[in-house]
Amino acid sequence: MKYSRIVVMGPPGCGKGTQSSLISEKYEIPHVSSGDIIREEMKKSSKEATVIREMVNSGRLAPDEIVNELVLKKIRSMSKYILDGYPRRIEQAGMLGDDVDLVIFIDVDEDTCISRICGRNEGRDDDDEEVGRKRCMVYNKETAPVLEFYKRHGKLLTINGCASPGTVFEEIRRSIE
Repeated sequence: MKYSRIVVMGPPGCGKGTQSSLISEKYEIPHVSSGDIIREEMKKSSKEATVIREMVNSGRLAPDEIVNELVLKKIRSMSKYILDGYPRRIEQAGMLGDDVDLVIFIDVDEDTCISRICGRNEGRDDDDEEVGRKRCMVYNKETAPVLEFYKRHGKLLTINGCASPGTVFEEIRRSIE
């Protein structure tokens, strides 16, 4: 595979984490989840953690300055990565600069996303329908410019994410090999 720095994007519940893990396992590229990084930070008793908790639990995105620092600190020394859930804003895409070879957009309609979010049973505070719909709304508003940015730069691969995880992964695999 010719890509070593891959971003996986898509609305909440689209399967970013699942597909990122599958890609990571198949191609032996480390998987970095911005959501996992943020959830880990939320467990702390810092001022930043409190801010993140309040925003995330109400369906909003965590502040850029905190997320940028956490994510960039994690990937800065990595020559290969599968990054899921980041960037979500055009400013964050700018922070990554040219450190992205390919962006895989997992395209899933909102109702499917909500169904998946509500069926996850992961015990996350943000996994209910009301918060899920708000997260989808925020995602659509904030992230559309990011997708367009990567499309203009010829780095965007759109994948239909409504099928089973295995079928979606096969489509990704065929597209990137």
